[in-house]
Amino acid sequence: MNSLWDILSVAIGISFIFMILSILNSWIQEYIATVFDLRAKNLADIMQNLLEPGTQELNGNKRARTVFKSGREAPQGQILRLLRGGERKLKKESAKRQGWDQQALETMGETFDRLGDTTAKLVQQTMAPIAQMDKNMKAAAGLVDLLIENPVRTLYMHPIVHSLSKPDRLPDRLPTKDFTVALLDLLDDAGREGDGKTEPSEEIDMDCIKKGIKKLENVEFGRQAGDKDPEPPNYQLGYRLRSLLYTAQIHAKGKPVGIEEFQTAVSEWFEDTVARGSVWYKRRIQRIGILCGFLLAIVLNADTIGFSNALWHNAMLRESMLQAAQASANQEQLASGEQAQQQLEALTNLGLPLGWSFSADPADPRSLPFTPGGWIGKIIGLLVTGFAISQGSQIWFDLMKRLLNVRASQLQPDSEEHTAKDKK
Repeated sequence: MNSLWDILSVAIGISFIFMILSILNSWIQEYIATVFDLRAKNLADIMQNLLEPGTQELNGNKRARTVFKSGREAPQGQILRLLRGGERKLKKESAKRQGWDQQALETMGETFDRLGDTTAKLVQQTMAPIAQMDKNMKAAAGLVDLLIENPVRTLYMHPIVHSLSKPDRLPDRLPTKDFTVALLDLLDDAGREGDGKTEPSEEIDMDCIKKGIKKLENVEFGRQAGDKDPEPPNYQLGYRLRSLLYTAQIHAKGKPVGIEEFQTAVSEWFEDTVARGSVWYKRRIQRIGILCGFLLAIVLNADTIGFSNALWHNAMLRESMLQAAQASANQEQLASGEQAQQQLEALTNLGLPLGWSFSADPADPRSLPFTPGGWIGKIIGLLVTGFAISQGSQIWFDLMKRLLNVRASQLQPDSEEHTAKDKK
């Protein structure tokens, strides 16, 4: 009976250790996702999947930052183009003309380059790469052309979407209402003459939206036949929007299609695609979590076999682990990353074999193995830990609570028996 009781205690301790390490692993995943803007990049891929349905490769982050080819070069770009490369141009000219001071020419060229770099920084500070669409861009290339060439960037340039992110950053979330209003506004402007609505008080008109979709279809049909561009833009947005009009007709139930019905169809389209895109993000995070789990196990020397042996032979460590697990279960919620780190340090001070030791003592479980069998056991223990903590902390938290409930249920008959003996 004692052996079974000890096995249950060891299982609770191992579940508690896996839960703490899983919390740390999740914290590392969150840090990586923040540093590399994984949510924003995944949202950009979702937008590309929405607005470029025929694309062969998802690179929404690149598409959102790609400069329009059809837009005229801004004055700032002309200045940068003239300033940059000054050193190279002066050196080339000095090779043709003898007697010129080479050192002076190189100094002048370096000055031009520094001036160009300084100007570039000033431009970046005053103009975000994902800039708000202005009248000059609309005049250089119509809104229909911008939607055909790069609908992802056109959407991100809309003031509603642009306001959701910091300068030089893409938004990591886009509410359904904001996306719907931005898209309807773009289609409404595309269907109007000139640059779109002239007054902010003008309402979005369903007839203008239909005209905008019709213009997209006409451009797509005309370009598909004779476009010789080796990398032609995607020409399926207009047809996809046309299908949403049919969906809106179903919502209208025989009545004329209005803004509300079309907005409902666009919202459903957006939410369905976002639901699929969330699966893409979970898969990316899972791959990162598995890799981080194995690396965390190796760095911390989190060996499942070593933990089991330590808990089995150290009654004081086992009892301390049970108390810590019970305290964590009573909180009814997972600990934060900082709390998990503090708990792990406390367990290490109690004797949990965590971390590496380069001593030559074979009895030290933290030291490197000295035999082939020891290396095999160490590798297996690290692999088990890495795989276990990559599954998420909630799994081990629930398992730990169930094991604690089993332990409590086995304790209850014994306590009742002792109470009956005391009464006699």
